[in-house]
Amino acid sequence: MTKLNHIYWIGGSPCSGKSSIAEKLAYEFSLLYYKCDDHMMNHINRGAKNDILIMKKYSAMSKDENWLRDVDSQVTDVLEFYRNSFDYILEDLSQIPLDKVVLVEGTAILPELIKKHFINSKKYICLVPTPEFQLNKYPEREWVKDYLVDCSNPTQAFSNWMKRDMMFASEILKSAQDLNLFVLNVDGSKTIDENYEITRKHFGW
Repeated sequence: MTKLNHIYWIGGSPCSGKSSIAEKLAYEFSLLYYKCDDHMMNHINRGAKNDILIMKKYSAMSKDENWLRDVDSQVTDVLEFYRNSFDYILEDLSQIPLDKVVLVEGTAILPELIKKHFINSKKYICLVPTPEFQLNKYPEREWVKDYLVDCSNPTQAFSNWMKRDMMFASEILKSAQDLNLFVLNVDGSKTIDENYEITRKHFGW
Protein backbone atom coordinates (compact mmCIF):
# COMPACT_ATOMS: atom_id res chain seq x y z
CA MET A 1 0.00 0.00 0.00
CA THR A 2 1.16 3.50 -0.78
CA LYS A 3 2.33 5.88 1.91
CA LEU A 4 -0.31 8.57 2.33
CA ASN A 5 1.57 11.59 3.67
CA HIS A 6 1.68 13.32 0.27
CA ILE A 7 -2.07 12.97 -0.30
CA TYR A 8 -4.93 15.34 0.55
CA TRP A 9 -8.54 14.20 0.60
CA ILE A 10 -11.88 15.85 -0.15
CA GLY A 11 -14.82 13.65 0.76
CA GLY A 12 -18.45 14.16 1.63
CA SER A 13 -21.73 13.89 -0.20
CA PRO A 14 -22.76 14.68 -3.79
CA CYS A 15 -23.70 18.21 -4.89
CA SER A 16 -21.55 19.99 -2.30
CA GLY A 17 -18.99 21.59 -4.63
CA LYS A 18 -16.23 19.04 -4.05
CA SER A 19 -15.18 18.80 -7.69
CA SER A 20 -15.20 22.56 -8.29
CA ILE A 21 -13.05 23.15 -5.23
CA ALA A 22 -10.71 20.27 -6.08
CA GLU A 23 -10.21 21.50 -9.65
CA LYS A 24 -9.36 25.00 -8.44
CA LEU A 25 -6.94 23.70 -5.80
CA ALA A 26 -5.25 21.40 -8.28
CA TYR A 27 -4.76 24.28 -10.72
CA GLU A 28 -3.58 26.84 -8.16
CA PHE A 29 -1.14 24.55 -6.37
CA SER A 30 -0.10 22.28 -9.27
CA LEU A 31 -1.50 19.16 -7.61
CA LEU A 32 -2.12 15.81 -9.24
CA TYR A 33 -5.92 15.53 -9.12
CA TYR A 34 -7.42 12.06 -8.66
CA LYS A 35 -11.19 12.24 -9.20
CA CYS A 36 -12.77 9.06 -7.83
CA ASP A 37 -15.80 9.21 -10.13
CA ASP A 38 -13.53 8.95 -13.18
CA HIS A 39 -12.31 5.55 -11.97
CA MET A 40 -15.61 4.12 -10.73
CA MET A 41 -16.36 1.80 -13.65
CA ASN A 42 -12.78 0.56 -13.61
CA HIS A 43 -13.11 -0.29 -9.92
CA ILE A 44 -16.46 -2.01 -10.49
CA ASN A 45 -14.95 -4.15 -13.24
CA ARG A 46 -11.86 -5.01 -11.19
CA GLY A 47 -13.98 -5.87 -8.17
CA ALA A 48 -16.37 -8.01 -10.19
CA LYS A 49 -13.44 -9.96 -11.62
CA ASN A 50 -12.21 -10.48 -8.06
CA ASP A 51 -15.62 -11.85 -7.02
CA ILE A 52 -16.47 -8.96 -4.70
CA LEU A 53 -20.23 -9.31 -4.35
CA ILE A 54 -21.18 -5.63 -4.25
CA MET A 55 -19.06 -4.95 -7.34
CA LYS A 56 -20.67 -7.85 -9.19
CA LYS A 57 -24.08 -6.52 -8.18
CA TYR A 58 -23.37 -3.04 -9.52
CA SER A 59 -21.85 -4.39 -12.72
CA ALA A 60 -25.01 -6.37 -13.47
CA MET A 61 -27.76 -3.91 -12.45
CA SER A 62 -29.72 -1.86 -14.96
CA LYS A 63 -30.66 1.71 -14.07
CA ASP A 64 -34.20 0.56 -13.35
CA GLU A 65 -32.92 -2.18 -11.03
CA ASN A 66 -30.75 0.34 -9.23
CA TRP A 67 -32.86 3.50 -8.99
CA LEU A 68 -36.39 2.06 -8.76
CA ARG A 69 -35.71 -0.21 -5.78
CA ASP A 70 -36.18 0.84 -2.16
CA VAL A 71 -33.98 3.72 -1.05
CA ASP A 72 -32.70 2.08 2.16
CA SER A 73 -31.14 -0.69 0.07
CA GLN A 74 -29.54 1.90 -2.20
CA VAL A 75 -27.88 3.63 0.75
CA THR A 76 -26.68 0.35 2.26
CA ASP A 77 -25.23 -0.75 -1.06
CA VAL A 78 -23.48 2.50 -1.94
CA LEU A 79 -21.75 2.58 1.45
CA GLU A 80 -20.62 -1.01 0.96
CA PHE A 81 -19.47 -0.18 -2.56
CA TYR A 82 -17.32 2.72 -1.35
CA ARG A 83 -15.79 0.62 1.41
CA ASN A 84 -14.68 -1.91 -1.18
CA SER A 85 -13.66 0.58 -3.84
CA PHE A 86 -11.23 2.30 -1.47
CA ASP A 87 -8.78 -0.58 -1.81
CA TYR A 88 -8.68 0.05 -5.54
CA ILE A 89 -8.23 3.77 -4.98
CA LEU A 90 -5.22 3.00 -2.80
CA GLU A 91 -3.87 0.64 -5.46
CA ASP A 92 -4.16 3.39 -8.06
CA LEU A 93 -2.48 5.92 -5.78
CA SER A 94 0.40 3.53 -5.10
CA GLN A 95 1.38 3.91 -8.76
CA ILE A 96 1.95 7.67 -8.39
CA PRO A 97 5.49 8.82 -7.52
CA LEU A 98 5.84 9.89 -3.91
CA ASP A 99 7.27 13.26 -4.91
CA LYS A 100 3.88 14.25 -6.39
CA VAL A 101 1.40 16.02 -4.11
CA VAL A 102 -1.96 14.38 -4.79
CA LEU A 103 -5.50 15.63 -4.21
CA VAL A 104 -8.14 12.88 -4.07
CA GLU A 105 -11.78 13.90 -4.35
CA GLY A 106 -14.99 11.91 -4.23
CA THR A 107 -17.88 10.55 -2.21
CA ALA A 108 -15.93 7.29 -1.96
CA ILE A 109 -13.71 8.91 0.67
CA LEU A 110 -15.84 7.94 3.66
CA PRO A 111 -14.94 9.41 7.06
CA GLU A 112 -14.60 5.90 8.52
CA LEU A 113 -11.91 5.11 5.94
CA ILE A 114 -9.89 8.16 6.95
CA LYS A 115 -9.76 6.82 10.50
CA LYS A 116 -9.27 3.21 9.46
CA HIS A 117 -6.15 4.07 7.44
CA PHE A 118 -4.77 6.53 10.02
CA ILE A 119 -4.86 9.42 7.57
CA ASN A 120 -3.94 12.81 9.04
CA SER A 121 -7.23 14.58 9.75
CA LYS A 122 -5.66 17.91 8.74
CA LYS A 123 -5.42 16.51 5.21
CA TYR A 124 -9.11 15.61 4.97
CA ILE A 125 -12.24 17.70 4.66
CA CYS A 126 -15.85 16.54 4.43
CA LEU A 127 -18.31 18.66 2.42
CA VAL A 128 -21.99 17.94 3.03
CA PRO A 129 -24.92 19.81 1.43
CA THR A 130 -28.17 20.48 3.22
CA PRO A 131 -31.22 18.75 1.68
CA GLU A 132 -32.56 22.09 0.46
CA PHE A 133 -29.29 22.99 -1.26
CA GLN A 134 -29.06 19.58 -2.90
CA LEU A 135 -32.62 19.70 -4.24
CA ASN A 136 -32.08 23.19 -5.65
CA LYS A 137 -28.74 22.48 -7.27
CA TYR A 138 -29.01 18.95 -8.62
CA PRO A 139 -31.40 19.79 -11.49
CA GLU A 140 -28.88 22.40 -12.70
CA ARG A 141 -26.43 19.64 -13.60
CA GLU A 142 -26.72 19.23 -17.35
CA TRP A 143 -25.92 15.51 -17.39
CA VAL A 144 -28.62 14.43 -14.92
CA LYS A 145 -31.55 14.40 -17.35
CA ASP A 146 -29.57 12.48 -19.98
CA TYR A 147 -28.36 9.97 -17.39
CA LEU A 148 -31.92 8.89 -16.56
CA VAL A 149 -33.36 9.06 -20.06
CA ASP A 150 -33.42 5.28 -20.50
CA CYS A 151 -35.15 4.59 -17.18
CA SER A 152 -38.74 3.37 -17.44
CA ASN A 153 -39.79 5.97 -14.84
CA PRO A 154 -37.27 8.83 -14.80
CA THR A 155 -39.33 10.94 -12.38
CA GLN A 156 -39.45 8.19 -9.74
CA ALA A 157 -35.80 7.32 -10.36
CA PHE A 158 -34.76 10.93 -9.77
CA SER A 159 -36.88 11.15 -6.63
CA ASN A 160 -35.27 7.99 -5.25
CA TRP A 161 -31.84 9.28 -6.23
CA MET A 162 -32.39 12.49 -4.26
CA LYS A 163 -33.70 10.58 -1.24
CA ARG A 164 -30.69 8.26 -1.38
CA ASP A 165 -28.23 11.14 -1.51
CA MET A 166 -29.95 12.96 1.35
CA MET A 167 -29.84 9.82 3.50
CA PHE A 168 -26.22 9.27 2.47
CA ALA A 169 -25.37 12.88 3.41
CA SER A 170 -26.95 12.41 6.83
CA GLU A 171 -24.91 9.23 7.43
CA ILE A 172 -21.67 10.90 6.31
CA LEU A 173 -22.28 14.01 8.41
CA LYS A 174 -22.90 11.97 11.56
CA SER A 175 -19.88 9.75 10.91
CA ALA A 176 -17.54 12.69 10.37
CA GLN A 177 -18.81 14.48 13.45
CA ASP A 178 -18.53 11.34 15.60
CA LEU A 179 -14.92 10.93 14.42
CA ASN A 180 -14.09 14.62 15.05
CA LEU A 181 -13.26 15.26 11.40
CA PHE A 182 -13.59 18.67 9.79
CA VAL A 183 -16.99 19.20 8.15
CA LEU A 184 -18.02 22.01 5.85
CA ASN A 185 -21.80 22.31 5.73
CA VAL A 186 -22.90 23.59 2.34
CA ASP A 187 -26.22 25.43 2.56
CA GLY A 188 -25.83 28.20 -0.01
CA SER A 189 -24.99 30.89 2.53
CA LYS A 190 -21.39 30.95 1.23
CA THR A 191 -20.18 31.16 -2.35
CA ILE A 192 -18.09 28.42 -3.90
CA ASP A 193 -15.10 30.77 -3.64
CA GLU A 194 -15.69 31.19 0.09
CA ASN A 195 -15.92 27.41 0.56
CA TYR A 196 -12.74 27.10 -1.52
CA GLU A 197 -10.95 29.46 0.87
CA ILE A 198 -12.13 27.47 3.89
CA THR A 199 -10.84 24.27 2.29
CA ARG A 200 -7.53 25.84 1.28
CA LYS A 201 -6.90 27.20 4.78
CA HIS A 202 -7.85 23.86 6.37
CA PHE A 203 -5.15 22.21 4.27
CA GLY A 204 -2.66 24.87 5.34
CA TRP A 205 -2.10 26.42 1.91
